[in-house]
Amino acid sequence: MTSADPKDALLQKEATFWDLQEEQIDRLYARPHDWRFVPKLAEIIIRPRVRTLLRLIDAHRDRIGSLIDIGCGNGWLCHAMAKRGIRSIGIDLSPKKIVTAQRMAAEQGVAHLCEFVAADVMKWQPAEKVDLLTSHGSLHHFPDFHGAL
Repeated sequence: MTSADPKDALLQKEATFWDLQEEQIDRLYARPHDWRFVPKLAEIIIRPRVRTLLRLIDAHRDRIGSLIDIGCGNGWLCHAMAKRGIRSIGIDLSPKKIVTAQRMAAEQGVAHLCEFVAADVMKWQPAEKVDLLTSHGSLHHFPDFHGAL
């Protein structure tokens, strides 16, 4: 991807970073350097957040038939929502994260309710309206955070 737009160049660097992380993930788990790569510790730290999020989603489940998750990474939220019958679209800059998300959706038996897209969300248009837009830990990566909001 070549572009005169400096934002596009920055986004390409961001995608490359996350692709490299995805390539290295097994090695990172073998030699953890931060809490995200220690599964038991990550579970303890993340569990309350996930429980709160799922409680909110479940409380409004009758109004949520579909969602888009911006910066979906490995698709964990899309997978959890698909298990609740919610059609989930995950978008991420990293093509390798998207491949992992697709593989994990198939392994969890929810691929029929999940769609994953490798793209810049600011240039991508969904094929249909959705009921909920989510983003967890990704908006601060936007080159123009204020404009993105």
